[in-house]
Amino acid sequence: MITAGTLRREQVLGHARLDFLINDTTYIEVKTPLDNLQVTLASHIQTRPHPPLDSTERLVRHISELCDSLAGHQRAILLICFLYDNPGFRVYRSRHHATVKARVSRAIQQGVEIWQVNCRLDRTGVQVLSHHELTRQFSA
Repeated sequence: MITAGTLRREQVLGHARLDFLINDTTYIEVKTPLDNLQVTLASHIQTRPHPPLDSTERLVRHISELCDSLAGHQRAILLICFLYDNPGFRVYRSRHHATVKARVSRAIQQGVEIWQVNCRLDRTGVQVLSHHELTRQFSA
């Protein structure tokens, strides 16, 4: 995805504070979806439907800043990070689904990339299991 020479945390871009700036050229905003585990459950496990996610303002603001405030030589990545081996990211509709979808589509048209990273978390640390680009999935 990117080889890091320098890494700075919590960098201001426009009106948002983004998670990382790597090599002074690549902004990365990390999101860890925790509202719904995207795994296949055994048939004996019962779940309750939950109401659609309502808190999308920060996501939209960060995506907006990623594409609206970049200089010509800069790159932007929205990194969706799972703490388990997610077989494939799925979008669940929020109350503001149309707004978020339109903003993400615009960001992709302006060059923002979307990547997924799957990790394994245990008592000793975090191991990256896999990573792959999702940009095409969101641009369709």
